[in-house]
Amino acid sequence: MNRQRLGQAVRTLATGLWLPALFLAGLLCSYLLAFHDPAPHHASIAVAAAPAATARLQHELDVAVPGGFTLRPAAGAAGARSAVLHLSAVAAYVPDGRHPLLYGAKAPGSPPASRSSRSAGSSSNGSSRGRHNSSRRIRFPSPPRKIPR
Repeated sequence: MNRQRLGQAVRTLATGLWLPALFLAGLLCSYLLAFHDPAPHHASIAVAAAPAATARLQHELDVAVPGGFTLRPAAGAAGARSAVLHLSAVAAYVPDGRHPLLYGAKAPGSPPASRSSRSAGSSSNGSSRGRHNSSRRIRFPSPPRKIPR
């Protein structure tokens, strides 16, 4: 009798769970296909450097990640940071001698990156309101190396 009850319970579970299992498998497959190879696509980056240096950096980025980044000039470090804060660029690069800076846009509520400090964005109670964007200021310990070819 116990085997019969166990068989009925298994049959009931199988008939009730086949559709949710099918949906779960479909969801997992769709996420795997969508996020299997993330890469930037024409990400706008403000660069506070001379036009020749910006063109050289654009060429190096095009070789490393074709079509990944679009560099645009910025008027100094303040202009680069302003471009990120006003959402006209997703990041800004300031090649400042031995201590280059990288400003990156950050969504409200995401955890801060290591080796960076918040420079703007949240109100006194810790929440962001409206479209007020924040940025991270990252100091590199040494100048970035050339991208290997």
